[in-house]
Amino acid sequence: MASLAPNADLLVSLSHQTCADMRFCLDQKGCISAHNDIAAATLVDVANIQQCCMALSSSIAWVSLWNLVKSKQQVQQDIELVIAGKAQVFSANLQSLEHDGAILIYVRLSAGELLDSPLYQRIFAGASDLMAYVDPTHQLVLANNSFRRFFELSQLNVPFSALFESNLFQLHIAPRLKLVAKGSVCTHQFWLDQGSQRRCLEVSYSPYTNAAQWQGVIVSARDITERVMADQAKVLASTVFDNVADAILIEDAKQRTVSVNQAFCDITGFSKSDVVGRSNVLLGASRNNQNNLRKMWRDIHKHGFWRGEMWGVRKDGSEFPGWLCITAVQDDERKRVNKYVSLFSDLTDKKRHEARIWRQANYDALTGIANRQRFESFLEERMAQSLPGVLLFLEFENFKETNDRLGHSVGDQILQEIALRMLAVTAQQDLSARFGGAEFAILLTDGTSITAQTQVCLALLERMAQPFEIDNKSIYLSCHIGIASGPQDATQSGDLLSKAYLAMTQAKQQNESRFLRYNNELAQTNRLKINMEYELRRALKHNEFELCYQPIVNLGSGELVAVEALLRWRHPARGLLKPEDFIDAIEAAGMINPMGEWVCEHALAQMVAWRALGCDYRRLALNISNVQLKSLGFFRHLKAMMQTYQVAPSELILEITEHFILDAKHEVMLQFEHLQQQGLQVALDDFGCGYSSLSYLKKFPVNLLKLDDSFIQDIETSEVDHLLVETTIQLAQKMGLQVVAEGVERQAHFDYLASLGCHHMQGYLVAKPMSHDDFVAWCQQQACVKLSVAE
Repeated sequence: MASLAPNADLLVSLSHQTCADMRFCLDQKGCISAHNDIAAATLVDVANIQQCCMALSSSIAWVSLWNLVKSKQQVQQDIELVIAGKAQVFSANLQSLEHDGAILIYVRLSAGELLDSPLYQRIFAGASDLMAYVDPTHQLVLANNSFRRFFELSQLNVPFSALFESNLFQLHIAPRLKLVAKGSVCTHQFWLDQGSQRRCLEVSYSPYTNAAQWQGVIVSARDITERVMADQAKVLASTVFDNVADAILIEDAKQRTVSVNQAFCDITGFSKSDVVGRSNVLLGASRNNQNNLRKMWRDIHKHGFWRGEMWGVRKDGSEFPGWLCITAVQDDERKRVNKYVSLFSDLTDKKRHEARIWRQANYDALTGIANRQRFESFLEERMAQSLPGVLLFLEFENFKETNDRLGHSVGDQILQEIALRMLAVTAQQDLSARFGGAEFAILLTDGTSITAQTQVCLALLERMAQPFEIDNKSIYLSCHIGIASGPQDATQSGDLLSKAYLAMTQAKQQNESRFLRYNNELAQTNRLKINMEYELRRALKHNEFELCYQPIVNLGSGELVAVEALLRWRHPARGLLKPEDFIDAIEAAGMINPMGEWVCEHALAQMVAWRALGCDYRRLALNISNVQLKSLGFFRHLKAMMQTYQVAPSELILEITEHFILDAKHEVMLQFEHLQQQGLQVALDDFGCGYSSLSYLKKFPVNLLKLDDSFIQDIETSEVDHLLVETTIQLAQKMGLQVVAEGVERQAHFDYLASLGCHHMQGYLVAKPMSHDDFVAWCQQQACVKLSVAE
């Protein structure tokens, strides 16, 4: 029996040395006077021994405690003692002795007693952390409310492994339980699926021992999902902050810089030490921001954020455009702004790219001047503000032929030189533009008087009349200018353009370089043109066109050589019209191709009818427009009609003009050669009226030359005409070509042509253009004459 103070009366009470309980004798003052050997073995020093009493007295008022003891009542309380650095729970029993004093017994609680004790109920069951007891067989024996709620447990005494996925338990939990069984304390974190959510737990496994024997595992866990996600969010935010391409600037409530990211330093050239603690480091120094800054802060104070374009300032003082998003951040408690977070991106490259795209969209890449879109937009803006302006529309008539003949490279250089000449005679505030091809426009915004207009137009015509010297070639172009003034001639941009274009087309008809102002007469002419186009389309739709036929006969024998199909328009009001009355309108209306197809189809269909009547027409001559011969579509249609009506190439003569030979494309010439090999004949119509085309006869092999009637009319009186006709006939004879004289109306014409050896003739002396029925009758009459002569 161990003793602090000898007391014989206490020895009996403390004589049970084999007891596992700690027993103490207390004097009247509550001080320990004696204890048993178990207490001495368990407690290591006097301080620990005295703690046993103090732990009890701290939980129950000492006066009340002794009153209970004196009244012979027993006091019992669960007490936690720290022994050898570990907290242990005991049941403390205090009961009075026969003499003054008391005996204090500390009984170490078993696992079951511990869990049933009030202390456990206060600490274990009510804890917010997840707590559980797992026995040595890994059965979940006990769990607090938090643990049960988290794992949705309806009952205990289930395998601890059943709470987790198999892989998680086998790889991470089971190994740690084995370590705890050996006395270790283990802690780890893991994620698990909990219903529809994924949660993160931080779990601690501690060994539970009783009487130095391992009794299982105390599991303590805490749901740290929010904390982990917050940490991850911080890491992510830090990563974004450090690596985002946009500059980030954080300022305090007084707009002093708190922090900047690396992108801020890269964009501005400032280091972090340069700007921390300073105000207005990004925007304040730019003069471009003064008006925007006031509006920006008004919006921030009102809405808490602002976004828009601003100018930033680099360390070297240079300014650059940027996109700024600034947000006011409030503290959680007082709802006062304590920080401003700015996100700023450098728009320099974007602006440069936009400017390049805008220029590509609004300026002509070849000449460098404005394009049609830019011109029309500028014109529309000015007219919307009722600002005066004079529109000059320029076109270069023979540019396309030059471009096709000399190549696009030469054409491009000509266009570039035209633009330079335009800029040389216009003011800086005027706008020059290329609409496409060889069409240009100028908007005069300052010198809008008649005198100023005239001076500019004369200067333009003078400069454009100068040759374009390219690749050692002197190239001349004809320039035509149409003028329309706003708002006098028009108040809408589209109308002003149309009227300037109309004036240009009228100037173009003068066949010389000149300028012309829009007026009411031009408008009337244009209305007539539009009306004529409408009537032509109606005529084609309602079959108002018809064909007449004029024979071509051998000048010596009078025999029929061929018949030429001639187009006529039986106008419902104006009567029968010849081609010279409407052919220009057909070309202007873009109707040459459908009109030519109509002529071809109806003429070949007529040949079928003649065959049925036994009419010997020999060959049919068709006039082909240069426009028709610009593509291979004409030949496709011709061959299709020849197949449909069973007409051989040897039954046709195609009449072309000298202009076509000048610009004939190689693939078109191949088509002619192919048909000629099959018997087709080609006649050069109106020979001598255009270019000096004798040299082109070598380029394009024709079969017939048709002398224009202008040379025939005065052949008997005009030495020049006589000489030209004679020379042409002689040349043709030497080249193996036959000559057809057009417009033979008098016997004198016949006599002269016969004397010169002309081959064939056509004109009123033979027959006028006739309808189908009249031509059939004429053929029958010729057949009768032949028969009569033969008899």
